[in-house]
Amino acid sequence: MLTWVLSCDRPAPPVVVHASAPARSADASPPAASSASPTPSAPTSATVEPSRPTLAVHLVPLGAVPPETIDATVQGLREHAPVAVVVEASRTPPDRAKSPRKGAWQASVLLDWLDGLSIGGGGKVMALTEAEMVTRKGNHPTWGILGMGSIDGRCSVISTYRMRRRWENGGAPESLVRERLWKIAIHELGHTLGLEHCPVRGCLMEDGHGTVQTVDRGRALCADCARRFEEALRRSAQ
Repeated sequence: MLTWVLSCDRPAPPVVVHASAPARSADASPPAASSASPTPSAPTSATVEPSRPTLAVHLVPLGAVPPETIDATVQGLREHAPVAVVVEASRTPPDRAKSPRKGAWQASVLLDWLDGLSIGGGGKVMALTEAEMVTRKGNHPTWGILGMGSIDGRCSVISTYRMRRRWENGGAPESLVRERLWKIAIHELGHTLGLEHCPVRGCLMEDGHGTVQTVDRGRALCADCARRFEEALRRSAQ
């Protein structure tokens, strides 16, 4: 279990800025009753030095994304995992990725499209959008989500649309948005490293359970997820 996964107290590796279909997992949704999961153990941290080499993560803004949001995502990834972030040029998703819900993108179509693009020479691809993002869930064809990642694949996509909404007050402060950004970024990176949802309450890989409050209570990867995250990252970075 590595400190670079579990906390932001230690210095992080330097970041490079601006320079088959796997299973997917969608995470966190519109307001709904949050279901309590069994809690075999709470997430814990351990002190182990970050490993080398680092993993390249190509961050792809989709449409107009404010520079401060891009910077916050880069910083969050850098502080919580040994990754080299390369900010790619902004891309406009194809029309086929548009959802029947006005202004929203279909997450699964975005992942297929990203997987077909020539981006970087290796590593992972993480797209970032300010627009609403949806997927099909049960009888809901446009279920809103915060992110989706290909399990043990290359691509993931995250949306700030629901990060900016605090259901009880109508808007989240930027400090809370930044915190949600790094948690969702690490969660989706975890999916691309092969991790699925975790039953441990408070683990960063916990399922969203239909509410952004699940994200807010997460603080770290549980011991088992941290170990698997580390092992997968070492293999991917070789």
